[in-house]
Amino acid sequence: MSRWRWFPVALTALVALPFAAALFAIVALLITGATIDASRWRDWAAERASIALGRPVFLAGPLELSLGRMAELRVGAVRIHNPPRFTAREFLALADARVRIDLLDALSGELHLRSLEASTVRLSLERASDGRSNWDLERRDAAASSSGRIEVGQIALHGLAVDYRDARSATHHALDLDELLVSGGSNETLHLTMRGRMGTQFPFALTAEGGPLRLIREAAEPWPFILDIEAPGARLHASGAVDASKGEARFAFGPDAAALAPAAAGDESRAAAATNELAGQLRLAFGGARPRLSGALSIAALDLRPFYASRQDAPDDAPDAVAQQGQMLLRDLVPLDIGLDLHIGEWRGLPVDVDDAKFDLRADVTGVRMPISATLAGIPFSGRVDLDTAAPTPTLALRFAAQDVALDGLVRQMTGAADGAGRLGQIELRLGGRGETAGALLSDLELSLAARDARVSSGNRADGRPLVSTLETLELALPRGQRLRGSGRATLLAEPLKLSLHGGTLPDMLRGLAMPVELEIAAAPAKLRIEGMLAHPVAKHETALDFALQARRTGELARWLGVAPQSRLPLALRGRMRIASDAWSLEQTTLRLGRSELTVDARRTRGDGQPVVVAAVRSRLIDVPQLATLRVGTARSHDAPLFPDAVDLADIDLDLALQRVILGRTDLLDVRFAGRVRAGGLLPSTFAGKVAGEPFSGLVALDLRGGRPEARFELATGEVDLGALLRDLGAAEDTAGRAERLQISLRGRGNTLRELASLSAFEVRVVGGHISVLGTLQRSLVDFRVGEAAIAVQPNEPIRLRLDGTLEQTAFDLTLSTGTLADLLRDATHLPFALAAQAAGARLTLDGEVALPLGRTGQLNLEMSGERLDMLSGLARVELPAWGPWSLRGPLHMTASGYEVPGLQLRVGESRLKGSGTLDMSRPRPRLDLRLSAPSIQLDDFPLPERVADPSPPVSAAERLRRSAGTVVVRSERLLGAGFLRRFDSHIAVEVQEVLAGDDRLADGSLRVQVVDGRVFIGPAEVNIPGGTLRLAAEYDPSQSDVALAAGAYVERFDYGIIARRLGRADNLRGLVSLNLALAGRAPSLATIMHHADGQVDFAVWPTALQSGVFSLWSVNLLLTVVPLIDPGGDAVLNCVVGRFDLKDGRLSDDRIIIDTTRVRVRGTGSANLARDQLAFVFRPRGKGLAVFRLQTPLRVSGTLTDFRFGIEPRDLLESVLRLIASPILLPIEWFTLGPLPRDGADVCTNPMRERDPGP
Repeated sequence: MSRWRWFPVALTALVALPFAAALFAIVALLITGATIDASRWRDWAAERASIALGRPVFLAGPLELSLGRMAELRVGAVRIHNPPRFTAREFLALADARVRIDLLDALSGELHLRSLEASTVRLSLERASDGRSNWDLERRDAAASSSGRIEVGQIALHGLAVDYRDARSATHHALDLDELLVSGGSNETLHLTMRGRMGTQFPFALTAEGGPLRLIREAAEPWPFILDIEAPGARLHASGAVDASKGEARFAFGPDAAALAPAAAGDESRAAAATNELAGQLRLAFGGARPRLSGALSIAALDLRPFYASRQDAPDDAPDAVAQQGQMLLRDLVPLDIGLDLHIGEWRGLPVDVDDAKFDLRADVTGVRMPISATLAGIPFSGRVDLDTAAPTPTLALRFAAQDVALDGLVRQMTGAADGAGRLGQIELRLGGRGETAGALLSDLELSLAARDARVSSGNRADGRPLVSTLETLELALPRGQRLRGSGRATLLAEPLKLSLHGGTLPDMLRGLAMPVELEIAAAPAKLRIEGMLAHPVAKHETALDFALQARRTGELARWLGVAPQSRLPLALRGRMRIASDAWSLEQTTLRLGRSELTVDARRTRGDGQPVVVAAVRSRLIDVPQLATLRVGTARSHDAPLFPDAVDLADIDLDLALQRVILGRTDLLDVRFAGRVRAGGLLPSTFAGKVAGEPFSGLVALDLRGGRPEARFELATGEVDLGALLRDLGAAEDTAGRAERLQISLRGRGNTLRELASLSAFEVRVVGGHISVLGTLQRSLVDFRVGEAAIAVQPNEPIRLRLDGTLEQTAFDLTLSTGTLADLLRDATHLPFALAAQAAGARLTLDGEVALPLGRTGQLNLEMSGERLDMLSGLARVELPAWGPWSLRGPLHMTASGYEVPGLQLRVGESRLKGSGTLDMSRPRPRLDLRLSAPSIQLDDFPLPERVADPSPPVSAAERLRRSAGTVVVRSERLLGAGFLRRFDSHIAVEVQEVLAGDDRLADGSLRVQVVDGRVFIGPAEVNIPGGTLRLAAEYDPSQSDVALAAGAYVERFDYGIIARRLGRADNLRGLVSLNLALAGRAPSLATIMHHADGQVDFAVWPTALQSGVFSLWSVNLLLTVVPLIDPGGDAVLNCVVGRFDLKDGRLSDDRIIIDTTRVRVRGTGSANLARDQLAFVFRPRGKGLAVFRLQTPLRVSGTLTDFRFGIEPRDLLESVLRLIASPILLPIEWFTLGPLPRDGADVCTNPMRERDPGP
């Protein structure tokens, strides 16, 4: 008995011990957390899941179960397919999912999901055309499933993509979430957070709070919620409740309804929060046959720009969406009834301002009705949209209209003109169509737009009249199934225009979101034509437009382009523009303006992640002087900004190549420029080219950062046309020359012309070369060889010029100082000017004011001085007399025609003259007018060239006279050369009240000298003394091959002692001389002018004391030499010497030759050949009184003009002897026949001259 008593115990132990061991093992596994590889049951689990969900389920990757208090199931990949007849293959796909459950709660019958975490989740939701949805699960064991409670702890999904498609309504939505976080339970507050994008392009963030989930399940009371949605430029705050028992949901919008709204951080935050803020109430009733949405919403300010910005760089499937929406049934367009009032106070981000927009949306089973009213740019519009779905075929009708509308606000907004005004008579827009589907409706649509009687004015013309444009009519029509066409008539700034437009059909435009377009705008002076394809930015096609603009004369476009009305340049512009969603290009675009031509190829690409415009500009010819005819002479404000304050230059890579640029007289060849614009400025960029065949290169940079932009410019050249450069810069007009090397350096700073003038610095340096000052007809007046010249300007300092070199092979130094750049900008007509120059012992100073360009106007003080005038012979390119010291001073006025010196003061030695002078540079050659007067002048201050009084080697009197005459002739030819005289015209008048010659007083004198067309007119030059007058007149006409001279001299009983003392011949000579001289001739040189001259020479001398050699006239000296030979007696008195000669073709013949003394009278006959330098004269004496037995032998003279010989021929001696013998008989006969000869010679000496022929 006792043995069996332990049997139950043993049996119990036998059974309990294994169970205890198993329980112990299970507890140990729970405590230690062992992991079980369940990959062997992967297929079985997938099969069971497929049966449970009613659709194929596939598992891949690892399948592991970790046991513990919290069991964790890890699945490598899960794919759940859609049932048949759905477009998408997969319903759900995820990778690396982890699920944690409470194992003890699961054993008790409750499933507590402590956490669910998955990544790369793809969920495809789809509703078929028959109304089926792929999220409805058809589980085969649904009836037998347990009704146990399921609790969810935390859900974390990363990379969730939800795709929703509704075949019936042809809608498609995509939601990409970076993360989705959910936490809550039956008795806990629900928290939801998600971040992602809608449609892969609209970023948003959503947070939500809700009551316990049991309230939804039990439907005992409303389930409250709060939503907070943030997106670019918008934030939505909403609160509300879902009442399942009543079948409705209520929403309240606005800051008061949002518990999640942040505290305001200032006025800016409050202003930002007021934009895109939705306020109002909505009620959604879903308990009836059709859901109904009702309420009222308002937005104080709606800004669409953040939404546009979010779409710029994102792809869009709009063309596919349009194709899908074309199948949408219009009767199913609105699946619920709607009674909604929407008010938008201010609508931003549109081309025009839209205010006070109201939409009264009403929708039910019969269709949609929506009256609309709004104010567009101050213009009230009203209309309505009606969609009638109760009709046999759904019908759409849209109409907008406005009449007698004021356009003042719109004009001012678009033009920026404060005085802008406008009015529109009438505008109406109609759109209508019918169709069962959206595609059918679009194919049936027809559109029309009509506007008329519009007038717009803004700004004023130069004459004060307003700038007015009008629109008479504009009509656009798109009939059903036909192409768009339009026409209009208008005036643009009083110029009539005609508009013509043709496009594609509406279905084609909507299918491809593109439209072919042909636009032509024609006016009398020009025509613009645009052809091509105009596409929406999201279309598969790109916009490609060919454009062409032509005008016969650019001046006819002056009303529109602001060019000079007188411009006659033809204009032609043509090219192609391509525009894609994120790029554009300008292809084969050519601009022809007159002779100038420009070709542009540009495109917008991306470099380093940023958009970059790459442009290539090419030109065969740019004619700058011709283009300058387009310029209108309107003054620009010195304080107007050169660059806008908010300028934002796009990144640009520019390649510029110009074959030839005409700058006037200078051409630039092969100009190349490679520029890069980055960060709103031009980086240091190089350029190069050729000027006058010589290369130049440089660098340019522009920095627009900061309040004052900074510019840098550097240029270096080889040989360059400096005169053309100065003319093109407007610095000097009448200059020419070249520089061996030119360097320019500029540092500019400022955003206005006034700032640039005050803060900029530059330096121009010229090394080597030459500069010429030109007169009219571009003839060189002064030539200057440059050693080095520099123009330097520092901020707020005067402009300084330093120049050294040689002027006409004479060392020359010049310094110049003028005003600052600010002075130049403020008033270019009153610039301070100070110039100092030194050359050849002379100094020139100019001080005062001038205007640019130099030489036009100015008020200066002139002063020139030097030791001797002949030191300037090299500069004047003519031999000047040795007069000095000399000085010239006076006020110098620059005029439009030249220069004036109204208060001229001239000093030579001790002689001082006052007067006025002008230099007219506007004539074919410069003209100098000089009028001087003086109370007295000393002729000793004006010595003759190489004074004859200077000591010279002893030579014969004839040779001395010849040399003296030759020197004067040579000097005269140098002074009166054709090249020199044709450089200018002149008129010089000198009046002297008292003329002194040493100690001799000559009373008064005057001189007139004119140079006209290279011809010299002298006279009358007159000196009056008591009892005598000296007058001189001459005309001298030199040419390159010969010279012509016509001269006349009239001397009436002039005291020749003055001449003798002036020439240094003697100091005790006295007597009177009269001279009548008239001659004219032409010869290769002035030295040979007498060889073929014509004229007459009459002279008479009444000596008191006289000797030969006093006069530089060979004929007078010849007769004076004859006197002692004929009458050698020392007690005879010379009464007079008379010579009257005729000159014909260089041959001198006598008219009368008389030498009369108190004892004898000599008559001469003969001739002289001036060309051959030969003479032959015979002098026959006749004694006075009854002097018988007196030998009176004729005297013959032969030889040359400067070396003549006296002789007696035998026959003349024989005749004289015979007369001597017969004198007692012959002498009485002569007395009775010829009469006696007066001892004083009164019969021939009183009035010996022939009547003077008026002449030069």
